[in-house]
Amino acid sequence: MQKPASGTAAVSDRLIVALAIVGFLALAAVHVSTIVLGMRADAVSRRTERTVLASGLTGKASTFFPGRYQLLAQADPAKPPVPEKRGRALSIDAQGRLIGFSKGVDAGAVSPYAALHAAEPALRKLARATPDAQGLTTATSVDVFADQPELTIALRRPNDGTTMVSVVNLNDYISEYANIRQLPDFALVGIGAAAPKKLMTPVTFDGAPARFGLEWTPKSPAREIIGPLTPILWIFTLFALGAGAWVALRAREMSRRLAASEAHAQHLALHDAMTGLANRALFSDRLDHALEIRRRMGGGLAVVCIDLDRFKQVNDTLGHQAGDEMIKTAARRILGVSRASDTVARLGGDEFALVLAPIGDRSTVELVCSRLNAALSGKLEFPSGKAYLSASIGVTIIEDDRLSGADAIRQADLALYAAKGAGRGRFTVFEPTMDESLHLRHQIELELRAALDAGSLQVAYQPQIGPRGKVDGLEALVRWRHKDRGPISPAFFIPIAEEAGLIHRLGCFVMTQAFQAARRWPHLRVAVNVSPVQLREPGFVALCKDLLAEAGIEARQIELEITEGVLVDNDERTQTVLRELRDIGFQLALDDFGTGYSSLSYLNAYPIDKIKIDRSFVANLGMEAEADKVVRAIIKLGRALGLKVTAEGVETAAQQERLISAGCNSFQGYLHGRPVDLDAIEALLQPPQAPAAAA
Repeated sequence: MQKPASGTAAVSDRLIVALAIVGFLALAAVHVSTIVLGMRADAVSRRTERTVLASGLTGKASTFFPGRYQLLAQADPAKPPVPEKRGRALSIDAQGRLIGFSKGVDAGAVSPYAALHAAEPALRKLARATPDAQGLTTATSVDVFADQPELTIALRRPNDGTTMVSVVNLNDYISEYANIRQLPDFALVGIGAAAPKKLMTPVTFDGAPARFGLEWTPKSPAREIIGPLTPILWIFTLFALGAGAWVALRAREMSRRLAASEAHAQHLALHDAMTGLANRALFSDRLDHALEIRRRMGGGLAVVCIDLDRFKQVNDTLGHQAGDEMIKTAARRILGVSRASDTVARLGGDEFALVLAPIGDRSTVELVCSRLNAALSGKLEFPSGKAYLSASIGVTIIEDDRLSGADAIRQADLALYAAKGAGRGRFTVFEPTMDESLHLRHQIELELRAALDAGSLQVAYQPQIGPRGKVDGLEALVRWRHKDRGPISPAFFIPIAEEAGLIHRLGCFVMTQAFQAARRWPHLRVAVNVSPVQLREPGFVALCKDLLAEAGIEARQIELEITEGVLVDNDERTQTVLRELRDIGFQLALDDFGTGYSSLSYLNAYPIDKIKIDRSFVANLGMEAEADKVVRAIIKLGRALGLKVTAEGVETAAQQERLISAGCNSFQGYLHGRPVDLDAIEALLQPPQAPAAAA
């Protein structure tokens, strides 16, 4: 038995893992892409803010300084202008004396001299500055005074040498700009003092060194958009992962079921559903493989074919369920006898086969076949009745490396056929002569078909002698005189006709001739042999009626001879056909009585009129005591049942005397005449003429 392959499931598992990894990476890529895009968007936003704020401050300063310079240049030294609410203004004469001071309302308690001291950096720069085209000298300075960043602007007027100083609190200036830009935490801080997560850009005022920078919390539009979506995205991700896991598990389960289904389908495709044995396809594959191994490595190999005897009878009489149980029982017993290295198969119906490999010699094969015969014999009991199990076995021992698997099976089948022909319930080893016999049978089949088409067969008639020593009947016997082979025995070509499906034509031909001959002798019965195959033909009864009508005779003139094999089948169809024939008026005779499965129950169950003692018993009369006993028993049985008894094969007067002493008074054989044609029978039936009177 083959184990189902797990490759499909493994591939499916790897595919599911790969899909899961791809799905996870895809989700991770979405997250990373979202974050990266958000960071890039925020970075662009920061650069934009930095540029906008810097340009905005620059623009505001460009308008602030000219206006402030002009205001200082025109101001009254005694009352310098206050620029901002926390700012202050000073005026100093040419000798450096403070001549004016003012401050904003929120400037706090700043003394004039403290303010003058705070303005010294700007005054020193002013002293080094060069007047412009208008004679004005200007300087600026950014410093920290009282913890506040301040912008100091100094201007010296040329007309009176007065220096005007204006101090601006930069936080007030920045606050005004922050309100415009809606930056609540916009502030001016020292360079390098920016807080974490804030931006800072250095600022200069009128060329002053960048000691301070603008600090603010940058806007993050992408984060503001992505932030609220992040929980939703994570929920979606978890849902997607959960759904993906569920789908993966379901897919894995489905793939495993599919793999199991494929394995089961593969098993069914290569094994018999009823017995679990290998089927014909797997058997052929195993046989070809064994042949290939033998060609490469040597070793013994044999093929065995097994056929259950009379299996159809079990099916017809006990039912198909009993037949199935017999098949299963046979399969189990064959497996019990075979070896682990052997291949056991059911080829179909009641036919089994084995590949025996390896084998030692012929004795090994014969031992296995003997065990198979022993295992496949004995009584079986079913709910519907009892049956006897036996089997015919054919085996071929492969010795030719050129032999194909199909040829090996054919040879084993030929040996099986020979085993059946030898009496069933045995095994036969293939011999080359069997192949020759098969070719001969095939050729005979073709030639028989041609002979039927050409009408070259003949019917001969053998007389039957009645109680008074006169002819009271004739048996119609088919004869075939081949133009090349000479006379061919009916015992040889009739089984071929049955196997080839020609028995219906052949039987119809003989019956037609016999019915026509019966019209010539209304006082005689003409016996015709009927094949079991012909008897089971659905239209057989109708054919008999048509032939009677065509010949214009009565049914009582015809005696239909059947074999015991017909009665052994004991099926309802056979009983019905025989009763219908008996009701029409045909006489029924049981031919070759004693050679088959003679049973008193058969004689009681069927409407038989006559039994015919087989020639094998008659031939041994006077030579074997058992033959005399059997003949006497048959005659007594026939008389007890009210049946006529005819002895076949009577060739000597001594045989006839013993038959008469046993109570038989009807004879057929060479003693009274050989089968001859119609004209010879006509001459035999003519009464002898009286000699002519002398003149």
